[in-house]
Amino acid sequence: MIGPHQGKARTNEELQIVADLYKEANSKGISTQQHIAREMGIALSTAAKRIMASRKAGLLPPVDGFERGVKNPLCVFKLSQKELEKLDNIAKAKGVTRSFLIREAVRLYTETGEVSC
Repeated sequence: MIGPHQGKARTNEELQIVADLYKEANSKGISTQQHIAREMGIALSTAAKRIMASRKAGLLPPVDGFERGVKNPLCVFKLSQKELEKLDNIAKAKGVTRSFLIREAVRLYTETGEVSC
């Protein structure tokens, strides 16, 4: 566990650990900040700062929709309360976030082109 530094510069090794933990959490569909904070023994706000530092160092890609000077399309749609509750139940059972489920559904659909409606 690396822990807090209180103002010291991050080493490349530390930033790589942050990037690895971020990718691990993202692949599992869990909160990246919470995962990094828990694993490194740091505050959520510190985890967020270290994620930004890892991005700045080029170890993580820019966040979709937040790249400076680049416009990324944002997909917005409405779901009924019943649909949201179903998604939340599935997400909870799988231990992932609702957003992760939706991204995975879209990814699978776009890769296979199959619809099971």
